[in-house]
Amino acid sequence: MPAPLARCLLALCLLLTADATGARELHASEDSLLAAELIGVEALPGTDLALIVLGVAGRQLPMFTGLSEASAILRARDGLYPDRPQTHELLDSSLREAGWRAQRVMVDLLDEEGNFHAVIELVDEGGRKRRLDSRPSDAIALALRAGARLYVARDVLDSAAEEAAPAAPQIST
Repeated sequence: MPAPLARCLLALCLLLTADATGARELHASEDSLLAAELIGVEALPGTDLALIVLGVAGRQLPMFTGLSEASAILRARDGLYPDRPQTHELLDSSLREAGWRAQRVMVDLLDEEGNFHAVIELVDEGGRKRRLDSRPSDAIALALRAGARLYVARDVLDSAAEEAAPAAPQIST
């Protein structure tokens, strides 16, 4: 079984388990969550890295990720589907088949080592909710694919954000 498929099936199994090990609570209060939007994704020349930039409350929150995660974000942003579903497309369609959808993604923690953490909030057809721990890049790709809202915790923004530039950043594809 290919690794992405195995990860998706494992995630789906965790969702359907009441005490899922992948579930976690927010590291921030609901009141501290600020609406965010993707404003840029750019590959960093000569590296295997890309920069994701979220716009939040007139500020920019930069986060580094890998090139494959950046490609998934750009595909989702642009509404493009590969010939064969990749991890985020497969997870989204698997969740929907099981009656769940991604409702919100929350970047809720910047740890001591400078790593961002996120939570994907899922809701089923009956209104039940589950929260799953995620890397922000995967969560953002899923949110864009599923039409879920993006949020950033105020303390994360205050710790890592930059003032927004007057001109909109260039978005590379």
